[in-house]
Amino acid sequence: MRLLLLATVLAAPALALAQGQLSPPASAFSGGAPTATMKSLDQLEPRVVLGTPGTTRTTGLSISTSGSYVLAGPIAVTSGNAITISASNVTLDLNGFTLKSTNPARTGAAIVIDDGCSSVSITNGFIESAVQFYINTGDPYGAGFSDGILSDGTTSHSIHVTEIDVHSVLNHGILLLQADADNRLPTLDTSIENCTATDCGMIGLSANRVARSQTDSQRRGIQAEVATDCIGESMTSYGLDALVADSCIGLSRTGIGLGGFNGCNATNCYGLNARNDYEDIDATGPALEVNTALNCYAQSSTNYGLRATIAATGCLGSTSKGLIGLAAPVALACVGINTKSTGFLSGAPYHGLYSGGTASFCHGAADVDSATALSASIAIGCTAAGPVVSASKQLGTP
Repeated sequence: MRLLLLATVLAAPALALAQGQLSPPASAFSGGAPTATMKSLDQLEPRVVLGTPGTTRTTGLSISTSGSYVLAGPIAVTSGNAITISASNVTLDLNGFTLKSTNPARTGAAIVIDDGCSSVSITNGFIESAVQFYINTGDPYGAGFSDGILSDGTTSHSIHVTEIDVHSVLNHGILLLQADADNRLPTLDTSIENCTATDCGMIGLSANRVARSQTDSQRRGIQAEVATDCIGESMTSYGLDALVADSCIGLSRTGIGLGGFNGCNATNCYGLNARNDYEDIDATGPALEVNTALNCYAQSSTNYGLRATIAATGCLGSTSKGLIGLAAPVALACVGINTKSTGFLSGAPYHGLYSGGTASFCHGAADVDSATALSASIAIGCTAAGPVVSASKQLGTP
């Protein structure tokens, strides 16, 4: 009984503090009827409506004042740009609508961000034209935009693009950065996320950060400082070119599948270069060429499979027509395979796995007499399936 009384006394102040006014404030009623007391989205972020709902605009429009804008309908132009942004601090929501061009001269971009404009965000829409490219020559035909989204790429910073699909443009899909003469990208805080750019004549996607995006192009697929969860495809250059690549895929018909012009560190990536049977062309670069590779896989029909300039760990590289399946100064727990069965050059250094330094717990395979299954200065705990194992020290290696 005493315990119950004590608990009641101790709980009384807490109960008193928990009580509050039950009657709603007077501002919640208007003429006796309940009214909204929270702010609307327009009150939180006033948005300027561009265009007329239910109407397709046939001329381009300009945004010259900072603010938040939303598109009210599609835009279909026959020449020039669809949208030009000439102000900083602009948010543009395409509202799921399409920007389209039927310009036979293939000039004008869907969205142009003028030089020096910064803090621009573009989201939620489609860019469509009908520019195509001949398979054998790469020459363009058809009408449409020259570019999808185009920034000057050298001075405009803090440009962010999300949820945009670009299809069939003459040059670039989404270009937020321009590389210098040494192919180095300026650090301008630009990003592309959840976007696609297909059938582009030059670069598909270019930004400091590219994530969860996909592209295919005639030249470079994706160009970024950091690429995450991306797929880049190219006819003649890098499928994906990044300083850091994580969980990405790079494919190229005649160039390097995945790598970095100024070096790349790749993790959980896949690189491929292969030609089609009807194309009389060979790839000039490895499927995956990086500084360091971790848990990567590379496959080439015409060149090196995987080539790392520093180290490869937990990787597999294979080639069916090139010199080496996997090459790295330091290789740990890697597999290199060379299945070149025809067209061997006499005396050429064909290898399954090649390391100029140390190969530890690796496996090399080659299926012809003139190839070396595994070659390393020091081979530790390695195995080989092929005619030759070349190593100055074979510690635990048969």
